[in-house]
Amino acid sequence: MFFLRFVLLMFTWCAFSGLFDPYHLCLGAIASAWVAAVSTHIALSQPANHRPVSRHELAIGLVGYLIWLMVEILKANVQVLKLSFAPSVEKEISPEVVEFRTCLPDDFSRFMLAHSITLTPGTVTVRVDGDRFIVHALTKEMAAGVPGDMEKRLLKLFGGETEVQPEAEPKPIDAEEASGHA
Repeated sequence: MFFLRFVLLMFTWCAFSGLFDPYHLCLGAIASAWVAAVSTHIALSQPANHRPVSRHELAIGLVGYLIWLMVEILKANVQVLKLSFAPSVEKEISPEVVEFRTCLPDDFSRFMLAHSITLTPGTVTVRVDGDRFIVHALTKEMAAGVPGDMEKRLLKLFGGETEVQPEAEPKPIDAEEASGHA
């Protein structure tokens, strides 16, 4: 499993860096090996209350999720680009901070959700407190899409129930609540 993680991380390094000289390839190999070694216990831990997922199933599911996430990131990039060049950009952008509770069972799956949201242009995870997420979005439409398919796919990937609970729907909150001073 170490080798598979190393290869996936190295592939990701090469794809995102675009630099293939010996120096950068060595840096990528060192970073990939270190992350693959350190993440063994994190990536393979599963909560006791969910169906067991084989390593093979988890690896294939994770690759599928990452491909899906890259497509979503590209689509969100196009959406943010359109917003940026809209004739009346002030009217198009309507920032909103939303709160939702996730059904994800463990810290690693919540970590994946938080970073997936932040990697998607137009949304940023502001705070995670247990199962409570606070997310900033550029528009009301983007805020309404949080957590959406990301949470459902992660639930399926980590062996949880794929039915998202009604309380997972995002609700707008003000900046004071988001900062935790409410």
